[in-house]
Amino acid sequence: MGKIIHNISKIISEEGIIVFFSKTLRYIRKNIVGVTKVFIYEFDLNNITFKINSGLDIFIRLATEKDIDLMDYENYNYDENVKKYAKERLEKGDTCILALYNGKLIGYVWIMYDLLEISKFNLISLSKNRGSFYNIFILKEFRGKRIANSLDYYINDMLRKSGKRYIVILVDKDNIASIKNRERAGYKKIGYINQFRFFGLKYDYLDKKLLLYLQKQ
Repeated sequence: MGKIIHNISKIISEEGIIVFFSKTLRYIRKNIVGVTKVFIYEFDLNNITFKINSGLDIFIRLATEKDIDLMDYENYNYDENVKKYAKERLEKGDTCILALYNGKLIGYVWIMYDLLEISKFNLISLSKNRGSFYNIFILKEFRGKRIANSLDYYINDMLRKSGKRYIVILVDKDNIASIKNRERAGYKKIGYINQFRFFGLKYDYLDKKLLLYLQKQ
């Protein structure tokens, strides 16, 4: 309870009461009662043309379990349950890419190979020439500085060299900034998922034709 009160106070003090209520309603709709639409974007890795420079001297590397242990909840949204899940995903073959600036962790993104996480614990198979991004995070004070673009280029280049052709990512329809960023980078919207939530019960609907497309080599 103390952590919840702390987080509420932090959001209100930093972003205002309107943002707090907006985030609360979005959380209720996405996790408790409501329907959320999530867009699916795909990028052809053969279309990588140039690197977008963030303007900062960023160091990018793969994460280890030790890095996961060092991530806290206040800065990186990692509580003990999230850390446990993250370590399990590392053991199953996922990759976590870190962005560091002057030795400080400022962002991360996770990659799945041949899989797409459409919601937590709900995975679907992808074709062998596809990978997917999930759980993308940039520290608030570094947002808008093209850190995500630098991570994108690093990951896309890495996946292409490993034999992948496409990268898939989910973007909430309300996340206008991310949608614009993906479309500017050349990502193509190929469909959407409807997520139904009702007091702990959940159902994620994905059109069968779209599923067949994602699983086609």
